[in-house]
Amino acid sequence: MNRFRSFLGRVMREHVVQMRSLGYRYDVNERMLLRFDRFLQPHPSWTRVPLSTLLTRWAESKPTPHRLYEAQDVGRMISTALHRRDPSVAIIVGSPDVRRRARQQYRRPYVCTDEEIRRLLRAALRFPSPLAPLRPLCLYTMLTLAYCVGLRVGEVAALKLRNVDLQGGAIEIEGAKFFKHRRLPLAPGVLTALRQYLIARQRAGASLNPECGVFWNARRGAPYSNGGVKVLMAQALRYAGLKAARGKAGPRVHDLRPLSSKLAERR
Repeated sequence: MNRFRSFLGRVMREHVVQMRSLGYRYDVNERMLLRFDRFLQPHPSWTRVPLSTLLTRWAESKPTPHRLYEAQDVGRMISTALHRRDPSVAIIVGSPDVRRRARQQYRRPYVCTDEEIRRLLRAALRFPSPLAPLRPLCLYTMLTLAYCVGLRVGEVAALKLRNVDLQGGAIEIEGAKFFKHRRLPLAPGVLTALRQYLIARQRAGASLNPECGVFWNARRGAPYSNGGVKVLMAQALRYAGLKAARGKAGPRVHDLRPLSSKLAERR
């Protein structure tokens, strides 16, 4: 299905553009709206159904506290956009209890031990990839930056060659969360890992354009996407035996970031 192709798609798309013009990143909100849009696309006959009823149907399609909270948030955003067009449209006000129940369902952070991290990095270098020989070293370097430097998945995927300063022993993170720009120093071991990967990357024939992504998918001849990085890291966690083959038990990719990095961002 396409982006914002439902009968409310135009309203949602214009709302995202409006909020971004005001300086909000709005990526998380856009993803919520896109999920609601995909739910509506197969039902063009619902055009005259009240928004509150549409949200109830969406929430009932996956009856969890999180979906109910998401429906509530989407209702607030869409009703705000409609109110902007027509002031007589009431803005949907959510219930604090819904938010509280949803937050109670959030998984607690998983704190990896030093031994688990060593096992994960060893597993990354042994990661089975006969058709893409660069991938194990690529994955090892991704995990090293996530754990030792505190990069998010999106920051790993967005890292470009021009952001890497091997001489200065640092990397530049542009457009991070809350629109922060960060220059992060690299420990000697991290710098060595990154340098070795970049040498192997060049030998594999990856683009040397400064605007090209650091992490190169040799099979596709293009940088890894945000989703590709996340999937690859999750596969490494399972391959290392830190997560079961299925299910949500065990560490998430986000849990690889050290607690110190998460706390520093809140200051």
